[in-house]
Order: sequence, then C-alpha cells, then structure tokens
Amino acid sequence: MNKMKYILGLVLVLYCFSAKSQSFQQEIQLVENMYSLQKRKLVEQAMQLQSNDITTFWMLYDKYEKERSALGLERLAIIRDYAISYSQLNEKSADNIAQRCFKNDLAVQKLHQRYYTILKKKVSAIKAAQFMQMETYLQNIVRLQTQSQIPFIGEMVPMVEASPLMPIDNH
Repeated sequence: MNKMKYILGLVLVLYCFSAKSQSFQQEIQLVENMYSLQKRKLVEQAMQLQSNDITTFWMLYDKYEKERSALGLERLAIIRDYAISYSQLNEKSADNIAQRCFKNDLAVQKLHQRYYTILKKKVSAIKAAQFMQMETYLQNIVRLQTQSQIPFIGEMVPMVEASPLMPIDNH
C-alpha cells in the first residue's frame, strides 16, 4: 500500500507542475500504468475469485480500468488547472473547477454503478460488491493523498493580510 501512495504522490507532483508536452503526457501514462499494475495485484489478492469467474472478471476489470483511468487523468487535469490558477483564482475560475469536479465525480459514480450491475450479472452480487468496496477504498486513499498535497482555497494569504483565524499581531 505504501508503494501505491508513493506512485500516487509522484503522479500528482508530475502532473501539477509540468507543461502539457507530449513527453510529459507519456510520463503520466507510464506512472498511471504503474499504479494500475499495483492496483491489479491488490484486487487479485482481495477478490480470491473462483476458477470459473476468473476470465470473466478480469475481462470486465480491464474494460473498467480503461474507463477509470481516463476519468482519473481527467481529474488530474482539473487538479493541475487548479494548481496553475490558484494564486489568481476568481469567481469564474473557481466555479469552473468546481463544476468540472462535480461532472467528474458523477462520471465516476455512473461508472461504478454500470460495472457493479455488469459484474453482478456476470460473476455475482457479492463479488461485485466486494470489488466496488475495494475500488472505493482505493479511490478514497487516492483522494486523501491528493487533497493532502494541494492547498485549500484561501489557505495561502499574502503576508500583509490576516486570515480571520489568524489575526495579525500588531505588538
């Protein structure tokens, strides 16, 4: 699990603070592939599939991962745009970032619902729920790791201003 946290941190740092060059996109894809391989090992250990379900599950998992990966890269683009615009954040840019996050969250939720239904029919409801539980757990780790690396809106205040929580001491 620590190796996965390291990979996630690396993805975030690379993505947020680099240009949109072709080689950079290739680096991000490489790190995403490393994450996917580590994740696949964790899922394999957790799922403990019966031999008659293995082929079906992994075929569906690979399709799911392709879609999830695209949504994950989209989420990283939103975070990168936030990092770039953080110091000049205004009403319009804040709203744009928030709306893009909502849209991405909804797409991820729909992806989960769609694949839960498919897995339930093709494998079993218990294995589908177990996979979604594992997926939610891993995504929460990713989100927590990501959130810990980026400042909250308004967190960084100029030296001459004071936050309502930290008044300037004039003594």
